[in-house]
Amino acid sequence: MKRILTLLAFVALTITANAVIQSGSCGANVTFVLNDDGTLVISGSGEMGNYAFSFSVPWDNNRSKIIKVQIEDGVTNIGVNAFYNCSALTSVTIPNSVTSIGEKAFYWCSGLTSVTIGNSVTSIGYEAFYGCSGLTSVTIPNSVTSIGGAAFEWCSGLTSITIPNSVTSIRYKAFHGCSGLTSVTIPNSVTSIGDAAFANCSGLTSVTIPNSVTSIGSDAFSYCSDLTSITIPNSVTSIGERAFSNCSGLSSITIPNSVKSIGDWAFSYCYGLTSIMVEKGNPNYDSRDNCNAIIETSTNTLISGCQNTIIPNSVTSIGYAAFSQCSGLTSIAIPNSVTSIGYMAFLDCTGLTSVTIPNSVTSIRGYAFAGCSGLKEIHSQAITPPTAYDSGTFYGVNKDDCKLYVPKGTKEAYASAEVWKEFINIIDGNDSDDEDVDALKARISALESEISTLKETIKKYAEGDLNLDGRTDIDDVVYLLKLDSYSSDDDALALLLDGTTAITLSDISNKYGDVEFYTLNGVKVDVPTKSGIYVVKKNGETKMVVVKK
Repeated sequence: MKRILTLLAFVALTITANAVIQSGSCGANVTFVLNDDGTLVISGSGEMGNYAFSFSVPWDNNRSKIIKVQIEDGVTNIGVNAFYNCSALTSVTIPNSVTSIGEKAFYWCSGLTSVTIGNSVTSIGYEAFYGCSGLTSVTIPNSVTSIGGAAFEWCSGLTSITIPNSVTSIRYKAFHGCSGLTSVTIPNSVTSIGDAAFANCSGLTSVTIPNSVTSIGSDAFSYCSDLTSITIPNSVTSIGERAFSNCSGLSSITIPNSVKSIGDWAFSYCYGLTSIMVEKGNPNYDSRDNCNAIIETSTNTLISGCQNTIIPNSVTSIGYAAFSQCSGLTSIAIPNSVTSIGYMAFLDCTGLTSVTIPNSVTSIRGYAFAGCSGLKEIHSQAITPPTAYDSGTFYGVNKDDCKLYVPKGTKEAYASAEVWKEFINIIDGNDSDDEDVDALKARISALESEISTLKETIKKYAEGDLNLDGRTDIDDVVYLLKLDSYSSDDDALALLLDGTTAITLSDISNKYGDVEFYTLNGVKVDVPTKSGIYVVKKNGETKMVVVKK
């Protein structure tokens, strides 16, 4: 019997010995055991060691065998570089005794699919979960007050994240490259969104920024291409450089009157933008004359525009990258008040086919029209060729085909001026009358056709054919009555801009003080006082409307 028990003990000991791949210490009072099933058990009391280099950890030679990490109660931290590049690691349990997760603790653990963070953790270190592309969701407990820079950078599989209201700032690149995230709610404890915090979150469609946030960092939401709307609260005072750059899905943006500074390129490459507005009362920026742009009030510099921008006559300069990659921009009228066109102002505006540079412009900065591959005509009205600062000003424009029209008698000056001399077809005012006759005829014909169509439409309206069905009958009255059923101001405004819509005077509210009415003779009226056809101007858009008293 004794002999049998001894044999069994020997077998058990042998099995136990074979199960342990490696063991040792990883802190003053902390030890580890790595079993052959891939489980790394860390136990003891107090702090784990911090390792200056990833290869300094005691299990460095066996890191590829670690599948599961089990940290037992009593351990108070997870050391720096502790599980760096443990690519086979799939799950981690962090007990309530742990108060901090060190820098790069789980750096590039691409196989990690779940992590449970204990509710005693107060800080998550720099790059703690960097590149953990297998993580799909993370719940950060209310105990956490600090999320380190790049803590979850390139966690591309992350679809949801819960940020507790104990966090006061979202630091540099905290969620950069988390392309799987579709929505984020930032708690009202957060006062700042760090540089590139959500950059390259290409799947992000909505973000809720609370009234507690005062600053949005540089590149904070850059390259969030699926982001369709963003509400900037009235608490925000600064928007960093490129904060929303390359957010191609954004269609509108409103700048609150609290904003004091907007960085360069803040909305560059947002080629989907059709509406830009600065709230009234902002002392630093404005959207004067409903121009669909952001203007720096003190300098009269247009710093950000879109495809529907109308540059006011009071603007003196077009700023750095103001219209960069605005591919929907097909034409732009630069007023005589503008003296300088900034660096990369119209960079990559591929839809721009013609531009007129007024005689007030004296300087055009580098790459101002670079990449405008669709440019066919440039009309410069300046007697003295504006100073173009380098050969990149018109880089990408086909200078063999693009025609440069200049004032009469200035052809030689342009042909000898730097940058301008690169254009092959410089057309002097004396010659321009003979140029492109066919093109001019085509334009005149198109305009005549439009005028003819407009006249016919006006005639039909005047005859009472309000639904444009070719008949003046009871259906036209029904059409009016149906429109009368719209009572809300927003609906009335939408109808007003429809262009083929009849509205009643009861639908015209004082709310639309920025709507201008004109008679067909061009006489401006405050509000139509009788039935008839009027021309309506709203945000630079001109429509016709029938008013029935």
